[in-house]
This record gives sequence, structure tokens and C-alpha cells, in this order.
Amino acid sequence: MKNRMTKTYEKYKDSGVAWIGEIPEGWKVYPFKSIFKTSKGLNITKADLTEKGIPVINYGQIHSKNNPGTRIIKELIRYVPEKYIASNPECLLPVGSILFADTSEDIEGCGNAVYIDQSDIIFAGYHTVVAKPNNSSNKYIAYQLLTDCWRSQIRSVVNGIKVLSINQKFINSTSIIFPPLSEQQSIASFLDEKCGEIDSLIALQEEMITELQDYKQSVISEVVTKGLDPNAQMKDSGVEWIGEIPEGWKVYPFKSIFKTSKGLNITKADLTEKGIPVINYGQIHSKNNPGTRIIKELIRYVPEKYIASNPECLLPVGSILFADTSEDIEGCGNAVYIDQSDIIFAGYHTVVAKPNNSSNKYIAYQLLTDCWRSQIRSVVNGIKVLSINQKFINSTSIIFPPLSEQQQIATYLDEKTQQIDTLITLKQQKIEELKDYKKSIIYEYVTGKKKV
Repeated sequence: MKNRMTKTYEKYKDSGVAWIGEIPEGWKVYPFKSIFKTSKGLNITKADLTEKGIPVINYGQIHSKNNPGTRIIKELIRYVPEKYIASNPECLLPVGSILFADTSEDIEGCGNAVYIDQSDIIFAGYHTVVAKPNNSSNKYIAYQLLTDCWRSQIRSVVNGIKVLSINQKFINSTSIIFPPLSEQQSIASFLDEKCGEIDSLIALQEEMITELQDYKQSVISEVVTKGLDPNAQMKDSGVEWIGEIPEGWKVYPFKSIFKTSKGLNITKADLTEKGIPVINYGQIHSKNNPGTRIIKELIRYVPEKYIASNPECLLPVGSILFADTSEDIEGCGNAVYIDQSDIIFAGYHTVVAKPNNSSNKYIAYQLLTDCWRSQIRSVVNGIKVLSINQKFINSTSIIFPPLSEQQQIATYLDEKTQQIDTLITLKQQKIEELKDYKKSIIYEYVTGKKKV
């Protein structure tokens, strides 16, 4: 990254606003509503989206971790029919607009938005608040909206329990720092360059993480299908997705090893702050779910009453818990191995697989492989949401080494994957450091603490 001399402004003044403090002479503070006019996005749902049509940005894409906030990227785009141009022209986004998500599942996401940096036809989608500039808008403001200090205005007033609501009133009650236009442009240009450099370093770390994840996947696939002995005598498994397996290994139908059933017939509204632990499909799909063990992040809670009314949904150790839906093909087969005997429930949108006798973590590693999941992925159905039912799971096959080898393989993979995960964690820590540095750079320049 290029070195620049750090400069500050000659004179500062009190902004009169607590979250801002002092700002440079010549800078002003305006109410958000004096710069932008707010309105709602299209009154549609996910069901109204189409494969092609007019581009639209919905709240889900605004909350994407890949949304830079300062420009539109391809990943943010979905589509709606052209009919909305005639029926809802007020929901089209002129260049310079800011599009906010009007709900968030956590306080950090309150204020998430994207700056409309192009003049192509594009709609504000569902669960969004549109802020159209009264005159013109510069990307500088989009950078300001990324700061925690600006977002503190939203975060201090949002309401809701499980979902936080960010309405037009909250957004309009905020203030905006407003430097002279020439400085807005120079700050935005500087931050484009500086943040671009940081983003490149982050991308490099992410590439390394992807390579490590691919290596981890290859190690698991090789060992669970071929074993630990490179000199083992091989035989044809008789199953296409498996190919050859070591002598002494067998292949069984999944349904001969496990008995499947459904999780609790509940919704998110039935969850409580405390109670009996439960794992739902959303947590199974978490990127942090290792699949081979329960971690704290997977746990939510339900009332104790379900122990008496739904004991069949309790998970014995050795069970496998599958998510019964997925929004993409890669997530089909996502599951978690129950490695502890504590009381825990199978939650909503899940399929439980309880072992008929006993189950080893080796099987959980097998379920992580693309080759095993190919059995699920070839039969799932659905358009926007893919369904993974008991029939599909029961139709699969499982490689079954002798128990002693299962245990050896699981132990080996625990150690090997832990080594790889440690390297991945180091890369992730580096990414967090770079993100924090990026946030500090943005904050210092949009608030006038440093001068371009």
C-alpha cells in the first residue's frame, strides 16, 4: 500500500452532535431527511422473483457479507417481471440513492445499505427503505454510512426481539456530516483507492482459505473412501459414486444403519432465550458448523414442555441431524453429528437419523464429502428452495469399514482437520485485522479526523 503523509485540518469546531464531536471548519451537519427523501421498496416476496427480468436488490442481498455498501456488485442482483416498471415506477432507484435493509437479525446489521452508483434500471426490492437524494448524492455519504459512529444513531432506536426493524422514521431522525462537495469527492476517491488495496489483501487471504478448505475436503474424501493403509487390497464396491474400497469394507443402505424421523414441528417464534437446547436447520447451514460435532453457535432454546410432548425429537448420541431444505445445491446434505449425551432437540426443518445400534464419527466425516452428497444432490427437488426429505436420505448408501478402522479414521481426521482449521483460523484473524484497519481508515477520513 502506498504511504501518504497524515494531514489534519487547521481548524475544528464543535458539530453540536454527540456522535460526531468536532468537525473541520467549513463542514456542516444536516438532518438526513433534508438531503434524502425516503420511501419503501416493492411490496413483493421471494415468490415474485424471476430467473430473468428487471434487476432488483432485496434486503437479503444488502445483508450479504460481500456487499461493499459503496457500489452495486453482481451478487446483489435478483430479478422481477417488467410489469413493475409501469405499476411501481416510484420503486426504481436513481443513481445516488441509498438502499437500506429495513430489518436485521442482529444489531451489527442495523444500517446495512448499498449506494446506487449506476444509472441502469434497477428496483428497490422487498424489506427495503429507499433514500433518494433531493439534489445529488456522492459516494462519500455511502462511506459515512459504513461507520459505527453513524450507525449508532440507528442502533440506539431500533426495536424488535428476534428481528430488528429499521423504519423510515429512524433513518430520517439521523444526521449526516456534509463537507464541501470538492472534499466529498476527494475523500471518496481516496477511500476507493485505499479500500481497494485493503480489499485486495483480504481477497488474497480468502483465496488461501479456499485452498486450505479444498485440501481439507480432499483429505477427508480420500481417507473415508480408501482408508489409511495405502497398500490395502482394493475391491469394486458395486456402487458408482464410491468405486473401489478396501477389502473387508462393506456398503450398506443408509436406512439399514439409521432410522429417520422429523424434528419438532415448531417455528422461529417458538424459540426462547433459555430452556432446552435445540438445533434448527438455519444453524446446521451455518458456515461455522463443522458437521462432526456440536458447537455452541449451533444451539438455540425451546421450552421444557417439549420433553413431555415430543420425546421422539430428542437426539441420542451418535445421531445425525440433517437440514431438510437448502437454498443452494451445495447445502444439500448439510448435517451435524451429535457427539454428546446432553439433552438436545431436533428443531424445525430437520430430519433426524438415529442409529439402530451405534454410530461413529467416521460416518459424519463421510457425509461431508461431495461424493456421498452427490446421492442427495441428484434427486433433490424445488426451485428457490431445495427439499431434502427422508426418502432421499434413506435411498443413499454408506461405506462401512470395520469398527476399529472407523475409529482410527475418525481419530486421524480429527487431528488432521484440526491442523488445517488452525491455519484457516490464522487467515481469518488476518482478515479481521484488515477489516478493522479498513473501518478505521474510513472513520478517520469521513469524520475529518484526517485530511486527504
